[in-house]
Amino acid sequence: MAITVLEALRIPQSWSNNAKQLSLNNVLAELVESPLELGDVTVENAFVSFFDALYSEGFRHRYSEVFGVLSNVGAPLSEATATASGYYLEDNCVIQMNLDALTPVVEARCTGEARRGFEKLRDHTFLEIGRLSYNARINDIQDKRFALTLEDINLAQERLDKSNKKLEAAEHRIESAQRENVTILGIFAAIVIAFTAGMGFTASVLQNIDAVSIYRLVFVIVLMGLMLFNLLYALFRFVHRVTKPEDDPGAILPARTYVGINIAGALMLLAVCVARHYGI
Repeated sequence: MAITVLEALRIPQSWSNNAKQLSLNNVLAELVESPLELGDVTVENAFVSFFDALYSEGFRHRYSEVFGVLSNVGAPLSEATATASGYYLEDNCVIQMNLDALTPVVEARCTGEARRGFEKLRDHTFLEIGRLSYNARINDIQDKRFALTLEDINLAQERLDKSNKKLEAAEHRIESAQRENVTILGIFAAIVIAFTAGMGFTASVLQNIDAVSIYRLVFVIVLMGLMLFNLLYALFRFVHRVTKPEDDPGAILPARTYVGINIAGALMLLAVCVARHYGI
């Protein structure tokens, strides 16, 4: 560190104002890096000679250059206070400690012009450090607020998506209910018509009971019963399939019962035919 500082503190033979400002920028950049050890007389003498020569002949450092050095330096002002968004001004800020350590040396050994220039340099540096620190804190606050806002937006979007899904599901249920209602009404109308027609046909058969044989009468009645049973079963089964929940595997009538009734009806028809054939 001392060798780097000594190299930055070298005074050229011809020193223009621009060259002085460039040298000062290099010294400030070195003061940012690590703390000074001012117990070395060589280092103290180098600083005294540098500031005396720097502020001679009415030189005034440029305030904008101080900001440029502090904002573009490669390392944070302090590793303990470095953040992702900038620099914080803390008690252990490296350049602050270095300038505070140099203050008694400059005041005790430098010329009055150099002391006044160093005091302005120190004030300008601390002012820029404070400004960078303030901006960093503001940036951190804004980043946190932005993160919270983004989180709120994501939550709101999730709620909106869930609401849209519920709305779509409700619309689907309403459409399905409308279709089911129309279907059920149509089926019940068909059931009523079928039942009424069957009863009418049965009444007609019973009115002519004395005009036909007992075998023919029983055969027609059993056949009509089977036809009406199968028609009503088909209609009710369709209504059940339309209206039942998707997770309901049940049926309106067990398959064995349905088949058994049809077999029993067929056997009755066969028995009537056999009885008539043999005259039982």
